[in-house]
Amino acid sequence: MSWPYDFDSRGIRAFPHRLRLGRLLRQMGRYDFSTGSYADVGCGDGYVTSQVMRVTRATGCSAMDSDADLLRDGEKSYLDIHFTQLNLNQETKAGTPYDFVTCFETLEHVMNLPVAVKNLLGFTKPGGTLLLTVPIEIGAIGTAKFVAKTVLWGDRLTEAFAPRPNMYRQYLKALVLDNGIHEFREPGNPLGYWPGHWGFDYRRVDALLRDNGAEVKSFRFLTTRFFEVHP
Repeated sequence: MSWPYDFDSRGIRAFPHRLRLGRLLRQMGRYDFSTGSYADVGCGDGYVTSQVMRVTRATGCSAMDSDADLLRDGEKSYLDIHFTQLNLNQETKAGTPYDFVTCFETLEHVMNLPVAVKNLLGFTKPGGTLLLTVPIEIGAIGTAKFVAKTVLWGDRLTEAFAPRPNMYRQYLKALVLDNGIHEFREPGNPLGYWPGHWGFDYRRVDALLRDNGAEVKSFRFLTTRFFEVHP
C-alpha cells in the first residue's frame, strides 16, 4: 500500500503511519536488492516502492496492485518501476519468480488470504526472500486501537461488517479474551476486499506461511508485524 493520504495529512492520526514508514525503511536498509530481481505486491502508486528501492539499492522493480487508477498514477511518477495489475485473491503463477518480494500492509485487505499467501510464495524463488508487514489488531495493541478508533475517531464496525446485535460488545470481548476476531470476517464482504483492518489476525498469516512449508522469522515493531520468509 502506498499510504499517500497518511503522509499528506497532518495530525496525531497520521503520525503513526509516518513513523511506521520510517521504521520500515530502516529495517529494509539491511537488505541488498542490487544482486537480484525485485517485485513489490500491493504497491499502490509506487511511493513506498520507490523508497524501498532507494534503501535496498534495487535497480528496478515489478510492482503489482489491484487498483488500476493508482497504477496509472505510479506510471507517471516512477519510470524505473514496471506496474502491473494483479488480483491477489485469484491464484496466479509468476512467469519467472523473483529473488526478492515485498508485500507491505496489503494482506489485511484481501478476501482470500490462503490464495494470497500461496501467490506470494510462488512469486518468490526457492532460496529467495519474501518480506511482509501487516498490522497488529489483536491483544493489548488491538484493544487500544479499538478504543482509539471507535471512541476518539468515531470509526464504525459497520464500515466493514453488516450490523448485528451487540456487535461492539462482542468485538471488544473477543479482543480482551483473545477468542479470535477473524470470525467477524467469515460472512465475507460484497466489496471484494476489506476496506479496513477490522477482524484481521496476523497469526493466520504466520500459520499459512508455515503450512506451506516456508521458513519464517517475525518480530514486532510499533503496531506492525514484520515477516522474513524463505520458501
